[in-house]
Amino acid sequence: MFTAFGWRKIPSARTLSIMIFLAGLGLTASVISLLYLSQHLIASKSNEIDQQRSVLSVEGAVQTSVNRVLSLVLDNAIWDDAVTQTYAPSLDQKWLYDSWGSGFKINNLYDGTFVLDEHYRILWGAFQSQVLPRTDLSFLGAGLTSLIRSHAQALREGKNAFAGITRTEAGIAFVGIGLIRPTTGRLQVFDATRRYLVITRHINPQLLERLGDTFQIRHLHLAEGPGAYRIPLRTQAGEVLGYLAWQPRLPGAEAAQASSGSMGLIAGVAASLILLFILFSSLGMYKLARGERQAREIAMIDWLSRLPNRRALLLRLSQVCETGKHDI
Repeated sequence: MFTAFGWRKIPSARTLSIMIFLAGLGLTASVISLLYLSQHLIASKSNEIDQQRSVLSVEGAVQTSVNRVLSLVLDNAIWDDAVTQTYAPSLDQKWLYDSWGSGFKINNLYDGTFVLDEHYRILWGAFQSQVLPRTDLSFLGAGLTSLIRSHAQALREGKNAFAGITRTEAGIAFVGIGLIRPTTGRLQVFDATRRYLVITRHINPQLLERLGDTFQIRHLHLAEGPGAYRIPLRTQAGEVLGYLAWQPRLPGAEAAQASSGSMGLIAGVAASLILLFILFSSLGMYKLARGERQAREIAMIDWLSRLPNRRALLLRLSQVCETGKHDI
């Protein structure tokens, strides 16, 4: 009896077709989801890398601006004519204005120049090519004061010039200070008399626009409080004067948008191949099911009389017995 009905243990072709179809749909959804998930992860990582790069670029722009002011101080303070004019008993106002005060109108490399004495009082100053009648350092802000306090001895000895960030009465500015001394040799002053040159370059939209173009930073601007895509502007003493903010490029979103067409094509090709596999597999299962049905019909029919044979009779009796057991 077991051998006679062993064919029934063959899995149903229709069930296999349904299982293959469902498995194919799941595989298609998995492949498409994996493609778009990979695209999302790549976009997120690209944005993260760009964020780190943009922070370094903004910090580099700030440091470059500080270094430019420092270079201006060195170029103008280490000058024999400047030593002759500033260490004289009386200052030549015309020479000071022509040499330093008019620089804002000529090249716009800086907007403020000041000559200080050994007590860091303003002897002469010009801001935006206008002579500034001030003697105290309040105009130049606490940033310059902290810079002087941190490097007073080195400034007095003329070992180096120094630059940083301050907030003047006109706004946040890059500031530099250095001892006025000859190009070669030592300063021939044998008392405490010293003359220092201070140069300022205030942060304004035009300056930030040029920095943004140079360092590929979008919408660089000053901001009041902390937040995302902002770095603090600090004095030498660590005081926060403001924040420099910018708009991130988010290249991940741009890349994802640019590749969405190709990604859709790849997903479509993958889905089409999987659906073709499902189609051919289902066709094969259909042929297998048809062959199984035909084999079953042949196995149950007598070839000569075309009537149900002994096997069919036994199967029918078995089914009747099973039905009777359930009824009892």
